[in-house]
Amino acid sequence: MPNETCDWDLLAATVREAAARQEGRLAVQVIAPCPDAPGGHPATGGGSGAIAGEAHPEPQATGGALGWHAIRGAWGWHASEQCPAASIIKLLIAWEAYRQAETGALTLDEVVSVPPQQVVGGTGVLHLLSPGAALTWRNLVALMLAVSDNTATNLLIDRLGMDAVNLTAQALGLSATVLQRKMMDFAARAGGRDNFTSAADTARLLTFLVLPSLGPGLNSPDAGANRLISAAACRSLMDILEKQQFNHKLPALLPGVRCAHKTGELPGLEHDAGVIYLPDGRPLVVAVFTWELRSNAEGVRTIAEVARAAYHAARGPKPT
Repeated sequence: MPNETCDWDLLAATVREAAARQEGRLAVQVIAPCPDAPGGHPATGGGSGAIAGEAHPEPQATGGALGWHAIRGAWGWHASEQCPAASIIKLLIAWEAYRQAETGALTLDEVVSVPPQQVVGGTGVLHLLSPGAALTWRNLVALMLAVSDNTATNLLIDRLGMDAVNLTAQALGLSATVLQRKMMDFAARAGGRDNFTSAADTARLLTFLVLPSLGPGLNSPDAGANRLISAAACRSLMDILEKQQFNHKLPALLPGVRCAHKTGELPGLEHDAGVIYLPDGRPLVVAVFTWELRSNAEGVRTIAEVARAAYHAARGPKPT
């Protein structure tokens, strides 16, 4: 039923206006979790649930429809629609790196050299360094998230394995998410092999990351099947995301609040997804994806405006 503590009217109006204005596609998922509710943790099975707005153009507020026991409210617009992931896929790769570290399959502090033949361009800094730079896997995850480093991402994909990343996506209920190519692999993209996700999937993964109670953890017998990571690992990844260097989208119009997020961009595509912290410390998960754009600048504008509206909807009126 509609949530009683989040007023989604402003958000709905903003999304409708943006969808009518911009030439391109738009998907939005907003989740307001309750991290202090008893027994409140995301469920790992069953897909991403009934997302508001996915079956019809009129957005609707929903509460508790995403498989969590502790949600103040959720709101979506075409949230389950699959779209190219761009660099948003790096969130899942980071999750898998920390999952493998906690199972002993990867040592995050192992030092590895960056082979010159593995260096690619685009976003990031490794292509600017001297050949053979030595970093830890932990460093590479940080570069992948904070500056969207494509070389770091490709090294991690090779080390973790594409199949392992995709198995984790399936186990976490990310039904629209798939990793099929490395970064800057234009030949694969031209051949139809791309990376895909949805606003609903990405918000789901971010909710796993932000909730202090994240399910059974690695000491539980079913943790291997669920492919969860510990609360400490989630905090580490959230700390990196809060150091994001590209802040011209989701947090651009916010009033100086904390924001931990990951961007994605390609020609005709602008994405941003993350956790915005309300003044009282409560987290708000927001994923805004725009693609098939005539103008990337229009997508940037839409993301900033939708994030601001979501923030005000979840925060509620200021105390008088």
